[in-house]
Amino acid sequence: MFGAAVSWGLYLQWYHVIQAWLPFRSPNVNIDNFLCGCLSGAAVMSITNPIWVTKTRLCLQYEMKGPKKYSGMVDCLVKISKEEGIRGLYRGFVPGLIGTAHGALQFMIYNRMKVWRCQRLGLQENAHLDSRDYLVFSALSKCIATTVTFPYQVLRTRMQDHNVQTGGVVRTFVNTLRREGIRGLYKGCIMANLRQLPAAVVTFVTYENVRRYISIMKL
Repeated sequence: MFGAAVSWGLYLQWYHVIQAWLPFRSPNVNIDNFLCGCLSGAAVMSITNPIWVTKTRLCLQYEMKGPKKYSGMVDCLVKISKEEGIRGLYRGFVPGLIGTAHGALQFMIYNRMKVWRCQRLGLQENAHLDSRDYLVFSALSKCIATTVTFPYQVLRTRMQDHNVQTGGVVRTFVNTLRREGIRGLYKGCIMANLRQLPAAVVTFVTYENVRRYISIMKL
């Protein structure tokens, strides 16, 4: 929960900062949105990766029998730092960078849907829509982005497992395909969609309404 809150808070903030700062513009606004999403995602990853490594280690240890190595989040962070150094805290960072395409793709689709809806209703491009529109758009964009980029999540999780010697992104990818086929890259995809949808919907609907409230208060 802590990692998700920090990630989304930083992501939404930096997305708009980078969007305003972008020194060049593409003729296609979708490309700009995707690029801003990738850049903000990379910035967030550089800060939050240790949190996700810790989460993965804590989750995986409860699937194993015997005494637990970590007693909690802080203990896990300290032990990883002492035993593996900074590299241990940033295991899975490269797949994570590749995975910034997830948020970028989601934002690109979500923003495109908002523009399309405004055009259909004859509104300005940045007009506030009904919460039901945001609900549908956030759910659809999340499902599409999760499904398209899910293989990276599988690779990243396996690389962060200290009990598995993966040997890098390419070797992990090849070994997964060889042993489990394409289905191995999508193992848990349906459950991931079901688990992540509520949070995505609540985040975007809340974000849009809070942003509107703040803009009204400024007036």
